[in-house]
Amino acid sequence: SPYKPGKDGVNDAINRYVTRTIIVKEPGKEPQTNTQTVHFTNKDKDGNSGYKDPVTGEIKYNTDWHVASDLNAKTGSWEEYTAPSVTGYTPSQAKVEAKTVTAETEAASVTISYTKNADIPVPYKSGKEVVNDAINRYENRTINVVDQETGKNSTSVKTDKFKR
Repeated sequence: SPYKPGKDGVNDAINRYVTRTIIVKEPGKEPQTNTQTVHFTNKDKDGNSGYKDPVTGEIKYNTDWHVASDLNAKTGSWEEYTAPSVTGYTPSQAKVEAKTVTAETEAASVTISYTKNADIPVPYKSGKEVVNDAINRYENRTINVVDQETGKNSTSVKTDKFKR
C-alpha cells in the first residue's frame, strides 16, 4: 500500500500527528492558542505504508514510525515555549520545556495563566518644606487678631504638616 499524506492533524493508519496545545491567558486579552505538532508516518524506504496479503486481502501496516520529513528520525520534538511577560503579573509557568516525542506520545495541553503581583510599598520620604505631594500635606491657617483698645490688626500664619 503506497503512503498517502493524511488530512492535516488527523490520525489514520499511516499518519500520526502528536500535538501539544499551549493556551496562554494574558490578563485583559482573549486566550491565545499555540499548537506544536510533530507529523509521523510509517512510510518505508520503498514509499509503502503497508503490504496487502495476496490470499486474504488483509493489509498489514508498518509499525515502524518516523518523522514525516526524515525516514531515519524516530523522534521529533516540541520546542521550548516562553510565556509572554506581562507587567505587574507572574505567569503560572515562565517556560514550557522542550520535549522529545515519538509516534506513541500522547497529545498534551498546557494552560498558562497570570497572577497579579503584590502591591509594591512606597516608603515615606519627607518632602520639600511646605510643598504638597503624594505623601506630604501642608495646611495653612491664617489667624487675624484685632486689638480691642487700639483697633490694630495683627495677622499670623500657622502651618500644620500631615504625612501618610
